[in-house]
Amino acid sequence: VAGRTDSATLGAAFGASRITAGDEPEDFDAFWAAVKAEADAADLSQAFFAPAPDAVAAKFPGREVAAFRVPLGEGKAPATGWVSWPRDAEPGSLPALLFFHGYGMGGQTPDQSLAGEEGIWLDVNAHGFDLAATREYYAAFSGRISDGGTGGGYGFRDAENESPQTCYFRAMVVRDLVAARFARTLPQWNGRDMTARGFSQGGFQAVAVGALDHAFGTVQVHAPWLCDIGGEPLRGRRPGGWKPRYKPALRYFDTVFFARRLPETDTFEVLSQGLADGTCPPSGTAAAYNAVRGPKSGLWIQNRAHSDGLVPEGVQTQRTEGAFAK
Repeated sequence: VAGRTDSATLGAAFGASRITAGDEPEDFDAFWAAVKAEADAADLSQAFFAPAPDAVAAKFPGREVAAFRVPLGEGKAPATGWVSWPRDAEPGSLPALLFFHGYGMGGQTPDQSLAGEEGIWLDVNAHGFDLAATREYYAAFSGRISDGGTGGGYGFRDAENESPQTCYFRAMVVRDLVAARFARTLPQWNGRDMTARGFSQGGFQAVAVGALDHAFGTVQVHAPWLCDIGGEPLRGRRPGGWKPRYKPALRYFDTVFFARRLPETDTFEVLSQGLADGTCPPSGTAAAYNAVRGPKSGLWIQNRAHSDGLVPEGVQTQRTEGAFAK
């Protein structure tokens, strides 16, 4: 129709149960054991809180809201984020949720989706920057970590990605693991129930932390990033997705390889995955889903791109419980 710009992208799964991410680096587990040891060495007694600004706290009535910071040593960005619990919570009474954001920079405020959570939540910052700082501070911080990136910002520097030791996502996961350890020190936590949840980059973080820190009984993702990193160059898969230029070192950060290591007792939930997602393709999410050994479910949404909001009425969805049908 003349003047119309509507479009629809449709997707279909063929052989979804057979999608994998191939072989992983031989020293994958040794590499991450050293990273976990680094996180375990963080001195949690140095953690401190700062009350949330009134404008932030007002969005979560009846709750304590604070910024947390755990120093990790000279020259290293700390673990930072927001933490909250109901003011009338009894010690040892609450489940905990770690929430991880998608790719981005800027002054992080607690995600409004957390307003419906009744237990403890931590809104974890990916970068370790100060919260509620000035626009100039975030612009300078972004420049430091992103300058020279090819096709993106942080995580896209080819020189950093020559080695897993210097890849930006290594230090990010260290901070995430420290945040998980910090969450377990909160007196309101019931010592039993903990969930990791994330969207896009946050999905990668949630799966990585769930695989490395077995305190999580549930891992929930929306369209996780960095799945099947070597699919195109190593196995000739159709190019797709938005990600750093391929380097072998990036395979240490493949979400699928972490999904293989989630405990069999953990529940894995793909809360949503668009079949029209060109940023985090559904084939990569399917590979991660197939790699999970424990109970799992997924919601696959037709004509949904990466950052679409609620599913419009009438859009077709498909839910999986357990493995894909062969």
